Amino acid sequence: MSTFNFPVRDLIITSAVATETTVATFIASASAGEVAVLKKDGSATAAKGEDAYVVSKDLNGRFKASDILLPGQIKKVTNIAPVTVVPAYASILITAAQVAATTPKDVWEGLIRIQEFGSRSALDEYLAPFTYVAVTGDTVNTVAEGLIKSLSFEFGRVEGKHDKYANFITGYDKIFATEAAVIAGKATLTNGKFIWVQETNKAFIVADKTALTFATIATTEKTDWTTELGLATPTAEYLNANPWFNFVKVASGADVILYIIAKNQTTTDMKMEGYDINFRVGLQILDGTSFENDATIAVTNVGKVSSPGEGKNVRRLETFTKGHTGDFYRGMGYPGNFDTTYDAVVTTNYYMVNVEFSKSVEDVNSLSGDPSQKVLQIACSTSAAATSVYNTLVALI
Repeated sequence: MSTFNFPVRDLIITSAVATETTVATFIASASAGEVAVLKKDGSATAAKGEDAYVVSKDLNGRFKASDILLPGQIKKVTNIAPVTVVPAYASILITAAQVAATTPKDVWEGLIRIQEFGSRSALDEYLAPFTYVAVTGDTVNTVAEGLIKSLSFEFGRVEGKHDKYANFITGYDKIFATEAAVIAGKATLTNGKFIWVQETNKAFIVADKTALTFATIATTEKTDWTTELGLATPTAEYLNANPWFNFVKVASGADVILYIIAKNQTTTDMKMEGYDINFRVGLQILDGTSFENDATIAVTNVGKVSSPGEGKNVRRLETFTKGHTGDFYRGMGYPGNFDTTYDAVVTTNYYMVNVEFSKSVEDVNSLSGDPSQKVLQIACSTSAAATSVYNTLVALI
């Protein structure tokens, strides 16, 4: 009898559905990364009402079979398409009216509150202050650039590199959440201008605003800032190269919008690293004499747009379901403690086919007495593979 009181996850990662229709031919000739849904006896592709299992080959060609799927015990099959991942960000509108209302020595004082910074503990919180002291002749650009410079210094200090990030680069004409949004908004673009795309956290030069694809609209990623760094009169902003945030300044009429955008965090196999940055930003203006609040600046905090099949999350799930070294949930020993290869690609956004089922009527929950629920997840790198697997599994019910 099972003693699990929650779904036990199993994971299969695939790129294509095999043409082989028996387990013998699948083992003999199916390609690495392929999958098939076969009858329990392995003699043919499973059909309605038949006991079945999902067979697969990993990228090393090793064979794997899922638990037996009993049609009467399959509760639900879903096919969840990926969505474009957009990192979390905060946007701050700095207006000409706000700047005009300040006097020299007034302080623009901001704070970034980052949760779980350095560990997964909810108590591990980091508060990153940033400031700019007003001077005579301030403009929206000098204020925004001053705040970015302070942010750059703060996160340089965290790394122990105080002056690493004080570099000017050209300001941006537009900012877009995704490459698809660039295509949809191409009528607003100007050839030769710089744009920032949050999806990739990269700068691009607009080459042909009339083109049909992003690759032809913005053919060149902006990586060389030699010219801009040499400007006698910078029309520029500070861009921070720290591992956690990008700081982007975009004109908005007579005003400026300052974006603080979380960077994608790099994962390390079998380590609790690379989790998304969870943060909020606040900003106020303090009177330079009394240090009392003169004004609170509106900040728009936007959480990350996540995808169920985001590659790095699938990679973590693969680590968990295999139970290798570093998986403290299971504490697996030999033979699960050997280093291994992974099928999940962290840069791939997968289609997720989920099968909720009970292993058997005898396999029951120890508390409720109900059949113990399990979940088989099939991560498919292509829509065609996901649709084929989904349709075959649904047809069993």
